[in-house]
Amino acid sequence: TTSQRSNVSSARSNATNNTNNTKNSNNTKSNPWSSLEDDLGTNSTPAQIQARFRTELSKARSTGRLALKDMGLTSPLPNAMFDLRSGLTAANGNDTEKSWESYGEEMLISLDLSENDLSASTGEPVDIYASVGKGNGTTTTTTTTTASQGKNINNKNSARIHKTKRAPQQQQLQTKNNKPTPVTAIPGLLDERIGCYVSLRTLRVKRCKLTKLPWNILQDELTSLVILDASDNALDAFQLERMPPSLSTLDISRNKISSLTLAGEDQDDDQIIDLPNLTHFDANSNQLKSLPYNINAPILQHLFISQNKLEALSPHPSTSSSSSSTPSTTPKKTLLQSCQKTLQTLYAPENSLQSCPNLDQHVKLQVVELRMNQLKKTPSIHANLIRLDLNNNQITSIEGLYPILDKYPTAKITEDATAAAAAAATTTTDETKTTTTVTALHKDNIDDGWYRTNIKELHLQGNNLESTLHDATISVMTKLTFLDVSHNDLDKVPIALGYLPNVRRIALDGNPLRSIRHSVKYGEDGSVDTDKLKQSMRLKGLPPPGPGYLPYEGDGGADSRPSTTQKLKDARSLVRKSICGERKLDMTNSAYTGDLSAAEILTALGEEVRDTASSTTKAGTMILTWDLANNATISTIGREWLDALTNISVLDVTQNKLSSLPENLHERSIRTLLCGRNQLSSMSVQRTICVDPVSDMAQKLEHLDLSANQLEWVPDGLFALSSLRTLNLSHNKIKDLTWEKQDDEEGEETAPNRGWKHGLVALVQLDLSNNQIADLGFMPLALSGCKGLRILQLNNNNLDDIPLELGCLKQLTTINLAGNPQKGVRTSVLSESCEVILEYLFNKMDSLDVSRVEEQHRAIEAALVSPPDSEGGEGEGGESGPHVDTTTSEGQNTTVENDESPTLEWLEEQTGSDAASVSDEERLMQKENSIRGLKLKIEDMSERLEQLSLSQSKRNDLKTSLAMNRSQLIREEKELMAASS
Repeated sequence: TTSQRSNVSSARSNATNNTNNTKNSNNTKSNPWSSLEDDLGTNSTPAQIQARFRTELSKARSTGRLALKDMGLTSPLPNAMFDLRSGLTAANGNDTEKSWESYGEEMLISLDLSENDLSASTGEPVDIYASVGKGNGTTTTTTTTTASQGKNINNKNSARIHKTKRAPQQQQLQTKNNKPTPVTAIPGLLDERIGCYVSLRTLRVKRCKLTKLPWNILQDELTSLVILDASDNALDAFQLERMPPSLSTLDISRNKISSLTLAGEDQDDDQIIDLPNLTHFDANSNQLKSLPYNINAPILQHLFISQNKLEALSPHPSTSSSSSSTPSTTPKKTLLQSCQKTLQTLYAPENSLQSCPNLDQHVKLQVVELRMNQLKKTPSIHANLIRLDLNNNQITSIEGLYPILDKYPTAKITEDATAAAAAAATTTTDETKTTTTVTALHKDNIDDGWYRTNIKELHLQGNNLESTLHDATISVMTKLTFLDVSHNDLDKVPIALGYLPNVRRIALDGNPLRSIRHSVKYGEDGSVDTDKLKQSMRLKGLPPPGPGYLPYEGDGGADSRPSTTQKLKDARSLVRKSICGERKLDMTNSAYTGDLSAAEILTALGEEVRDTASSTTKAGTMILTWDLANNATISTIGREWLDALTNISVLDVTQNKLSSLPENLHERSIRTLLCGRNQLSSMSVQRTICVDPVSDMAQKLEHLDLSANQLEWVPDGLFALSSLRTLNLSHNKIKDLTWEKQDDEEGEETAPNRGWKHGLVALVQLDLSNNQIADLGFMPLALSGCKGLRILQLNNNNLDDIPLELGCLKQLTTINLAGNPQKGVRTSVLSESCEVILEYLFNKMDSLDVSRVEEQHRAIEAALVSPPDSEGGEGEGGESGPHVDTTTSEGQNTTVENDESPTLEWLEEQTGSDAASVSDEERLMQKENSIRGLKLKIEDMSERLEQLSLSQSKRNDLKTSLAMNRSQLIREEKELMAASS
């Protein structure tokens, strides 16, 4: 009946609703995201932290990095951390395909739990594996990776099934009914569920108040771990043998660790702790009393073990192991022995070290810090070490710091002593006995047979050093810059210390210094005046044998005192400083006026100084740079200065009042000459700089600055400077660059030729700005021979017209033509890039002009390669003048004329390109032919535009070309009309 059918339908509806409610309830219970608020503690956790936690979980699914630093987490950790995809499925409904496009927990590569108090707990029993596995102990997760997803996952197949195993401890708790036993989370123990992060590479748990780590999980599950940071916790022990082989950086500093192995101090020496990829190990601020014996870290670079209780860095094997009935066949090494070829930093201050192993085989070691220990002897080190800090120990002598000096106390290593040197350098390790020659072990520290070290800082404060420092050890430290021997019991310092050229500071406070008290002078700040102390040492004795020391300054007597005036002493001090380091004689900002007269300095420059252990030379010959800039009132420099400074390559006389330069200037091999802001004239430049085209300076000068002088024309001698790369003639009074050849007049001095011609093949930068140039003359064409020219400055002159030939200088990258009164080129064009300016000038030339310029360029290149024929030359009797063979920057041999270089007229004769050589009829005929060709081209383009099949882009390009050709036609028709009239 109708009522019965209605009752049945109602019953079915109620049953369906009950079933759906049951499914929803089950989904809520199985989804860890649904209980996230309960895990975080809604009542105690601020809402913003909860929101940030959800955000970080969402980011982890897209980046593979989960950053939960300072989230207020406690133990146990929230379940949602260990089931990332369930949260995504809940957020996206039933869109499971989208969920597998994200990182799951098994693909997470970075986890940061720092600054969370994991020692706190809710106190309630919690099954910490509840969300990791169901039923049979595994959670099956389908992971699909394709190229379109872009995930960096090392899967061999595009789709695979990955099973995350339950932690071993939980597997042991499985009952016969296959039901896991609930385990209470232990406060202070890192949640073992991190084992589900099988791809993890970085784990940071610093400042989490941890007392223990899940060692089995680290060893068996996190096999890809590279960085482990567990610093600032409460760990009392560590198990290095449980670390995965992939580990590269380990930071366990600031804990309470007393042992680094599972067995502690009773370690089995036959067990090798293999850390093949470890490069950085930080165990600072712990309670370590010893290091494990058998550690293999072959690529360790940085070792930090300060503020512990270590008594030795290389412990001996325990006696229990040595009596073992089954000795190991594996070679045994200490930690320092295993990283001899790679260790760069050893940081072990504030321990209880009574001895230090030899470090002379650690060739890459740069820094050793061993202060505040109980060392009584210095460690043996390699010559490559740069910084050694042994402050506050009980060291009595530095002898033995470099073992090689025991065999060669003079530091002279000869080739015929190789056999004896090999015996001295023989070292015995626990692995094997190896004989290494000195030349092989210290090949980078032997200079011409003399042993020298790289150490720059030596700290020996607060030790028990007696009498003096070991002289042979100090003498090989030629790169030493800072020496601290304060608060010892030194009577004197070795004489060799005064000859070390790079020492800038010596700390001697707290020493009796009975023998040298009168030699120690103090500066205004109370510190030792290092320069005066070194000088007093050099007055007392000869330098050590070998090169690399300052020159001797006395006769060796203990009472040696300077007998000259204070002025000469100051001059000698200036010169001695000048022959060290950069070898620069600095006389800038001095009080010299008029004719440079400093007889004391000249005397000091002429004195003999020790060049090597067996030879002497004059001090002036050792100086390479003379800086006389910014004196403002020097007007002349005598030739005696350059007679004393025979080897200078840089001369700077900027900002003086020089009207001339030394007449013997051209005899020096000067590469850089800076003469800006003086009063030099064109004639004085010709007579001093350009006087001899075959001189050393003419061949080697690369940089010449003559800016802000009184030049009115360009001397032709400048074009003999074949190596010149930069030429600065700005801020002078040059009016034009037209080439002028002066006629010789009988009984009068020959006037030099002037103007611009071809040459200067190595020129890169030319500055002629801020002059009065109205005519560039031959320069636009001549610069085509300067293939390396990149910068041309012609701004702020008096150019009425800008030569279009400049547009052919395609090698330029910078050109400045602004500030000229010309009206042919718009200002907007001149403000554009160099490429735009050159293209604009080039396009304004017609085809005949381009052909003419190209022919002249070829003629110039030919003239730079070979001189003109005798018949075409301009010298007397048809012979060409003297020439100089030079080499361009590309290695091409060139010839540059000195007096009779090819002029513009000669080039025109060679090319036949003079405007007058082309008849008017021929020029008109060429112009008419060009116009006819343009008209035909325009007609053809117009016909093509009428085609309907032409695409829009091609039509636009054709219209542009048509407009340009019509403009060119109009311009050439006007030129034809002007020529006809």
